[in-house]
Amino acid sequence: MKDNMIERYDTSYKFKDCRVRWFLMGILAIGLKFFSAQEPILIEHLYSNGLFQWIRKFSDVTIGRLEFPFIYIAVPLMLMRIAWEYFKTLRPGTGCFGRMANFIFTTLASVMWLVFWFTLLWGLNYNRPPIESKLELRDIPISSEYLKEELIKRGHVLEQTRASLLDDSQSISARQFPENLEDIVRNDLEKAMESIGYIPDGNVRIRHLPAGSLLRISTAGFYFPYTGEGHIDKGLHPIQVPFTMAHEMAHGYGIGDEGTCNFLAYAACRNSTNPVVRYSGQMAFWRYLAIDYQRNPKLKADYQAFRKALDSGIVKDLDEINENLSKYPDIFPRLRHTTYDAYLKAQGVDKGIDSYGEVVGLVLSWEKED
Repeated sequence: MKDNMIERYDTSYKFKDCRVRWFLMGILAIGLKFFSAQEPILIEHLYSNGLFQWIRKFSDVTIGRLEFPFIYIAVPLMLMRIAWEYFKTLRPGTGCFGRMANFIFTTLASVMWLVFWFTLLWGLNYNRPPIESKLELRDIPISSEYLKEELIKRGHVLEQTRASLLDDSQSISARQFPENLEDIVRNDLEKAMESIGYIPDGNVRIRHLPAGSLLRISTAGFYFPYTGEGHIDKGLHPIQVPFTMAHEMAHGYGIGDEGTCNFLAYAACRNSTNPVVRYSGQMAFWRYLAIDYQRNPKLKADYQAFRKALDSGIVKDLDEINENLSKYPDIFPRLRHTTYDAYLKAQGVDKGIDSYGEVVGLVLSWEKED
């Protein structure tokens, strides 16, 4: 009987077992990931501007035609497929040790299966050449004084744009935004990307998830490679929506780096013909500048005094954004930060979660060269 148990345990790991294929697929993905990191230009031509464009088009003419987030169907189907493999590990006759080994192997194989499809459908985009080389940007020294000057200058731009929308006593709400906002933002982003040399060939959709579902994990939106859709939180303040939309669309057009997506979102909003879209990009960048300025603890008091002296309409918007975000307190903020930081670094983003803030240096360097 014991020999029979060992025999059944051994034969469960032949190639016909899909878990073995899943595991090998994951190994292949890891190998591709390593190779692509050494050949960014080749990945740009063969994958980002090649295979990925076909993946993008297929997603757009299938899932993109739906009027609801396909993630609601895709995730349960993926979990059911994995659960079926776990269920098979409980088959009788394998013994306690056999079941334990099967459970561990199923877990590893499932992870490798997800890694393979993530890498094939989108993940290799992390290893395309950085936008700094595409735009031939040079690093510029960014002092506290320089940041303060930019905060003042861009505060005036915010004031002018807001004045074209409504007076200081009124709040900016969803009423100020057009119904076809997604189409407007997509068009603005495509123009911005094309001017830089990217190929935004597609029709990336942005789906809205229940209020707080993302904000409670300190996330305004995310791109889901398995369905080719971008997602944003319904609880976002309206001012934040266009910029966040553009950021997630940039991911959908094959941009992995978070700082680059922020840069492209800003560029799209800056050149938009729609004033509320422009205001969204200006406000997002101003807030990134403010965060950088306050990194020096000695400047926090100076910033608070400066903030109070801003145009009353700008202060009103900043307060309302912060008040809205406070409705959705973080759940396990340290866990989220550590996990996502590790994920980004595993994808080759050296600065991890801090890469979001690289938009400041990118924009300032770009506009100085422009």
